[in-house]
Amino acid sequence: AELRAADLPAAPGLKALPGPERLDLLLGGGEDYELLAAVPPFRLRRAVRAALRAGVALTPVGRLTRGRAVRVLDAGGRPLRPRRGWDHLRAG
Repeated sequence: AELRAADLPAAPGLKALPGPERLDLLLGGGEDYELLAAVPPFRLRRAVRAALRAGVALTPVGRLTRGRAVRVLDAGGRPLRPRRGWDHLRAG
């Protein structure tokens, strides 16, 4: 998958933080939750409109790609290297 860092939803308090710190908390903080859905590109506008009618914001943040990696991209499409990620199985 490819995620566009600038498009990831963030709480107002996170938006004030500098880029690398904000990105680390967005990807690895573990306190905020969003649902993730995969929608074919040709259905995206329709899905966004349907979600809005239901009172839910649907935010496109990236795309699925071949392979097993998740890449986070900056506004120019260049890969970023987050310092950490959230590990749900890590103890304490």
